[in-house]
Amino acid sequence: MNCELFEDGSTRLSIAEAAFVFRRPRPGVLVVTGTGWDRGQFGDVPFEEIEAEGARFGPLELFIDTSGMEFVERAVVSRWTAWLQQLPASVGSLGILHGEEMTGLNVAVAAHLARQSGRLRTHPDRRPFEEAIRQAAADFAGLDSPLPAVLAPARRKEAASGVVTLEATSARLDIQRLSAGRVLVTIEGYDRGEFGGTPFDEIHRCVGSAPEWRLFLDLRAARGATGPVSSAWTRWFASHRHVLRAVDILAESQTVHVAVSYAHHSSGTHQVARVHRNPESFRDALPREPDRTR
Repeated sequence: MNCELFEDGSTRLSIAEAAFVFRRPRPGVLVVTGTGWDRGQFGDVPFEEIEAEGARFGPLELFIDTSGMEFVERAVVSRWTAWLQQLPASVGSLGILHGEEMTGLNVAVAAHLARQSGRLRTHPDRRPFEEAIRQAAADFAGLDSPLPAVLAPARRKEAASGVVTLEATSARLDIQRLSAGRVLVTIEGYDRGEFGGTPFDEIHRCVGSAPEWRLFLDLRAARGATGPVSSAWTRWFASHRHVLRAVDILAESQTVHVAVSYAHHSSGTHQVARVHRNPESFRDALPREPDRTR
């Protein structure tokens, strides 16, 4: 299976006979388009991609375009029905575009069996389906809009100390668990989007089941990020403000300082955020006790 990440945050999973494209017109809105012959080669990967997006930015407004699917194995249909029966709470709404009357009937029956009719709406025609997407994301360019340039995949490595490093062509992230619920993220360079949603997934892995989180962001060497990346961080903060007890940010650059302040006001986390201009005050905020759980 081939996986590609694009400059606007879209992802494409493809094999010889089929493909799934995951478009992200804005954080919290996911548009999934399937094409070709799905014989089950993707396994649970499409579900995992949707659920990961919901964990990052939920409640998720999800749209699935099945009109380009030429054939779907019966076992795959059963798998989708089972997934509908356990539709994650992080999926707030689901719209499905189907190309054939029988497909629409199957979707409706699956939704009824899964007791998800309240959250699911089917569309037999493309125009109202795209209008529904634009109500959620006004800048959505359309289902037929070309994907932008492909990004080089980021590299991940984990040190014996547990520090995870993500490296891309123009940026680097180090993510370190300091203690229960406390994570240090160090960002260097200009983030063009090569990391996708991985930084958020790594933070979730570090905090585990901690009921309250404290996040430390060292942005001294950060030079900025693209619009989609900045929007993703803002939405992530907004989606997790109920568990964020405190956010400490070290930002010596005035430009980064202003951008960070705007993101926290937009996400509603400004009351728990503290921006440091001095490295000493940032170091004083870091937990002093060692992490004894490793």
